[in-house]
Amino acid sequence: DEYAEPIVMFHHYLSKVTPAFLTDYVIVNKARLQTARNSAFYGDGLDELWTGMVKDDYEYSLWVLAIIMRSEKAMTLLDEYVGDAYPKAAYLEYRRMADKDYKYNDKGRAEKMAAARSFEEKYAGRAISLYGKALVLRGQFDSLSRVSEASTALRQAQGPVASTVSATEAVEVSYKSLYRDCRQAEKERLSYSKGIDKEIAGRINDFKQLIETLDKKEIGISFENGVAVLTLRNLAKVNVDFVQDLKDAKPLIRKSLTNPKKSFYVQDTIKLELPKCDDGSYIFTAKNGKLSSNAEWTKNTLSVAVRTDSEKQRFLVADYMTGEPVEKVDLELIRSGKTVTSVKDVLLCNDGFTPLPEALTDSLKNGVTSYLVASFRGEDGFLRKTHEHYIYGGLSASSDQGDSSESYCEIFTDKSAYNPGEKIEFKAVLYKGDLSRSLHTFDSGITVKAELVNPEGKVVAEKELKTNEYGSVASSFDAPSSGRNGRFLVRITGSSVNSSKGIIVDEFILPTYNLTFDKVDRLFIAGDTVEVNGKVSSFSGHSLSSASVSYSVDGRGNNYASEKLSLEADGSFTIRFATDDDDSPDFFGVTVKVTDATGETKEFTKMLSVVKYFNLLADVTNAAKGEISPSDGEWRGTPCMVSGGKAVVSFKAQDLMGNEIDTPIEIEYSLTDISGKKVASGKTFSGKEEGFVLPKAGMYLLDAEAEIVREDGRKVSSLRQLMILRVDDSATSLDAKVKNIFKLVGSCSDGTLRAGED
Repeated sequence: DEYAEPIVMFHHYLSKVTPAFLTDYVIVNKARLQTARNSAFYGDGLDELWTGMVKDDYEYSLWVLAIIMRSEKAMTLLDEYVGDAYPKAAYLEYRRMADKDYKYNDKGRAEKMAAARSFEEKYAGRAISLYGKALVLRGQFDSLSRVSEASTALRQAQGPVASTVSATEAVEVSYKSLYRDCRQAEKERLSYSKGIDKEIAGRINDFKQLIETLDKKEIGISFENGVAVLTLRNLAKVNVDFVQDLKDAKPLIRKSLTNPKKSFYVQDTIKLELPKCDDGSYIFTAKNGKLSSNAEWTKNTLSVAVRTDSEKQRFLVADYMTGEPVEKVDLELIRSGKTVTSVKDVLLCNDGFTPLPEALTDSLKNGVTSYLVASFRGEDGFLRKTHEHYIYGGLSASSDQGDSSESYCEIFTDKSAYNPGEKIEFKAVLYKGDLSRSLHTFDSGITVKAELVNPEGKVVAEKELKTNEYGSVASSFDAPSSGRNGRFLVRITGSSVNSSKGIIVDEFILPTYNLTFDKVDRLFIAGDTVEVNGKVSSFSGHSLSSASVSYSVDGRGNNYASEKLSLEADGSFTIRFATDDDDSPDFFGVTVKVTDATGETKEFTKMLSVVKYFNLLADVTNAAKGEISPSDGEWRGTPCMVSGGKAVVSFKAQDLMGNEIDTPIEIEYSLTDISGKKVASGKTFSGKEEGFVLPKAGMYLLDAEAEIVREDGRKVSSLRQLMILRVDDSATSLDAKVKNIFKLVGSCSDGTLRAGED
């Protein structure tokens, strides 16, 4: 609007248009923006220190576009507008350096650190240099955080020091050096006590935050195979308690542990073996002064499974490690945290699942969640028990629960939409019963009413029908030729039934042409030129060469391209548009608008992925039915099981929309056993299957990486890991770090339980 205040329109457009459009708007309105300084509109993510320095709306708009919207064109204009005035020119130089899109790898990080050091040196003695120093120190901290204690990277970087200290000590030495540098930087920051340098220094708190982080004391607690693992940061000792989570329970452990390493910031690890104890929940607490941390440890050495068949609910209890069934247990039914029923000394069947005692099944309530716990005290005097297993009441078939059946009706029509006057064919199937037990159709001869209801809720036609021998009715209505069109209902009522199905009655005009997009068989990576092909076809066979056709490309609410489109003689077309390495949308929508000579207009849209990565999928096609739960800390990708000595793996590549990429992508793979020994390695392509020989029962890890290399040398890769557990049906032991496994064997190994099978 030519009469609107430009800064107001700038704010209006800010979240609605592209940076390029908004930059052009600022250029066109430069003169008017330079005549005003509406500071009430200043903000938009910029620090008030810098917004307080701008001299007019034009400069403010350029700052927003350059810093917040990352417009290179606005950055150049701003550079020209502020000249070499300190500190604005220096701050702009810093933002250009800091906001540059460096590669996310060691080379990119090194390039960014070198640029930050150069900036710091250039403005040494001025507060603006602190921005560069903060970037360097933050980068050093992040780099140290990525270094593993087992890594040799830092040791190599330390040179001669590496020969006299361990990798952990080298990391600690670097943290201490960083701490000294942060304290020195904070001292320098406080030294700027006058003018604009004081204001700039007052805005920088990175050094103080880093000092506080490096000084911070922390306690972490985890558990591994009955051992408490404490990770201590900046602590010389810690007091620990280990007690069962019961009222008035006495601590099983209460002692003080000394940290022999006493490292600076590097996490030290102390391990403490937990005592032999009853199964149950325990609380482990570690304290140092006011600092306290606690973790819950649950011990359950028994596993329980419950299943429901046509007669009753049954259960099985076994050792959680060996899978060996137990002979006798005590059972508890728990609801809302309280024991509602218990049964002592229940003998278990030797050949499978044991029926739940009637005392427990009688206590189950329909629709109410309860939990089953099984336990016994072993020969060593310690209690062994299962976790609380979810069990739902009212699932077993029983003849003494009375008739709780209800009536149901499913309505089917030959179509979902009709023209006025067209015949509506319908059929309804009526049945009754209990959805949790069994259902059966209505007897023949049951009378129901069929109605056709218009959009105003009035019955415009009705019929009385009787069910046939299959419990169904069928008939037809004529859709009204006049009156209001819209959503009608076909309704069936009577004999405890009231069901309806919606249909549409309207004047449907069939299109005279259609557009189809060709299948895209490749994945587009940010920076590629995208090509979309398609064809406009007339149903009558007439040429559409005179049609007006245009296309637009949109993503994340922004328009990237809009142009007229010319059709070839056969109606085919090609759309090409460029993408940048920095493009953030995951998807682009390509919309083609067609208007033929009669004025009929239609739009057709195709969604495309344009991303910086893709998904590699790996699926074991001969996997056995069942589930695996790897031990804590042992998850390495998707777990699956196979029977026998071979795993067949199918590899596929997908874009982010889940569409399979047809173009073969090279995949490099490696298969290792539980000891880390390489069993197989090689290369294949997406869309293919590979067979892997598994020499013996146990866990195997498959690592696969797919890589796309573009013509310009850019690489995009995707990783996938599979945990493949070989478990033979005859196996009695297993060399694998898993909590538990469940595997269907024998005649039901295909996942189907047939009549007569247990």
